[in-house]
Amino acid sequence: MVGVEVELKCKGCGSTRVRRSHRADLLERALSLTGLYPYHCHACCARAFRFAKRIPSRRQSDEATVRLRHEDREERRRLQRRRITRMALLYGAALAVFALLAYYLFLTPPYQR
Repeated sequence: MVGVEVELKCKGCGSTRVRRSHRADLLERALSLTGLYPYHCHACCARAFRFAKRIPSRRQSDEATVRLRHEDREERRRLQRRRITRMALLYGAALAVFALLAYYLFLTPPYQR
């Protein structure tokens, strides 16, 4: 496809690290017949549909872009570790609340008449 290279911006965060994404299901394949394709923002992991435009390929990247991608990978790993930690704390707190509730329900003496 020959055309003008367009730099896309994410509507959510304004980042320019937006790339075409794979079509996940039949609905996305049907939308691609109309010219709407899924795009993925590598900064905020948002997913959106846009009309197809020619964007710079990864092969055209220079050394600074490669370094930026490495930094992005590190940032994604850091965010993933934070997300896992947050979920572990959330599930741990829910388990503690459940354990306390079970303790008070089953170990308190029954009501006396």
